[in-house]
Amino acid sequence: MNREKTIYVILGGASGIEGAIAQLVNHEEKIAHVASRSNDLDISNEKEMHCYFESIGTFDHLIVTAGSAAPAGKVKQVTLEHLFFIN
Repeated sequence: MNREKTIYVILGGASGIEGAIAQLVNHEEKIAHVASRSNDLDISNEKEMHCYFESIGTFDHLIVTAGSAAPAGKVKQVTLEHLFFIN
């Protein structure tokens, strides 16, 4: 990828650790997109998430802080079932 800014997508709340991560990465060379209930996005809804990711386009990093357990492994190895039906 040849972009000027590194793009992060953070799935989880906009406060607590998620908010701290967003603040940490959201500056000059970086952009943070936060998906959470606080911005009216239901991350358990596959259709909503598909639309959300389509609106963002290409990104560099995915950080999952939502829920009590997150899938492990490379993004290419994590299926939608792991992301949305793990809990």
